[in-house]
Amino acid sequence: MTKRIDGKRVQRVLVVATVAALAACGPAWALDAATKCRAGKLTDAGKYCQCRLKADAKAAKKAALPDYGKCDAVFSKKWQAKESKAAGSCPSNGDEAEVRARTTEHTDALASLLAGASALRCQHLPASGQTVSYGPGDDGDLQMGEPFAFIDNGDGTITDVNTRLMWEKKIAFDGVPVDCIDEMGTCANPHDADNLYSWSSGGTDFSGSLVAVFLEQLNNRCDKDPRVVCATDDDCSGTDGPGGACGFAGYRDWRVPSIRELLTITDFGRLDPSVPPAFHGVGCGPSCTDMGDPACACTADEYWSSTTDPADPGGAYAARHRRGNGGLDIKIKTKDKDSQRAGGFAVREGGRTIGAGSTQDIIK
Repeated sequence: MTKRIDGKRVQRVLVVATVAALAACGPAWALDAATKCRAGKLTDAGKYCQCRLKADAKAAKKAALPDYGKCDAVFSKKWQAKESKAAGSCPSNGDEAEVRARTTEHTDALASLLAGASALRCQHLPASGQTVSYGPGDDGDLQMGEPFAFIDNGDGTITDVNTRLMWEKKIAFDGVPVDCIDEMGTCANPHDADNLYSWSSGGTDFSGSLVAVFLEQLNNRCDKDPRVVCATDDDCSGTDGPGGACGFAGYRDWRVPSIRELLTITDFGRLDPSVPPAFHGVGCGPSCTDMGDPACACTADEYWSSTTDPADPGGAYAARHRRGNGGLDIKIKTKDKDSQRAGGFAVREGGRTIGAGSTQDIIK
């Protein structure tokens, strides 16, 4: 005799069996700490992109510059919380600055495209700036390369539209050099064009005041007050902080440029200094202290690169803007020569490519 089994009873039995099976293999379904951290970081990076693009949209409606301050603060707080909770088990650690830079680059490029740029631009080699020709086929005749094109971002930074590098601006040039061995006096302001730094503190290592003072101020001091040490934005925006973000202009990935990068802002059609007007404006002088004024930009004579002489590790390349060339300087003290001092320029990746709808002017 065949017995009929009630359908609901069968369903109840299957549910109970399924729950029991899942409970038995529960650990296999749980995410490990590394996977949780990775997934959380991907989520935070996505939200950061969305936040920046929303800020771009808001700025477009008001014909103003976007404010990413809240986006940066939230992203930094969540990113550091993920790494702290994972206690070293994240697949990658200490990568906040790199992820921020890459995310910024791509959202900026997308915003530029939507502002009217014809395409997402790749890097282009700038022209030399020379316009005087001494015969057919020479540089002054052909003027090959992209014309100089820079954006003063109004926050103390200058973006090269061709290379997409973002440069630190210099100000307050009075022609009296100051050897910066610490952060005292005029050296408290890393943007003072008269400041000089050493490449090495001993031997041939990249360890002089260019690193220990200059880069330290740009990457580990509050943007609103370079005298205040910081590790996160909270150190600057708290009740006892000066406000703003940690790092110059809100970035903490500033570095000394290579000699090739440094020469991309050398204008071989100008002398004393051999740089485009974006880096040496009509308002340059001792009273030029407004980092937001495009006319207030100064360049002294000589600036270090991070490039070492392959023939002699005791030397490093520098750009000399009084005559518009690159040369070698001594970075260590020897029996016959003292180690030299030169200015420090800082650069970072991720500069905005400006579209036709931008409210910022191109400086050529």
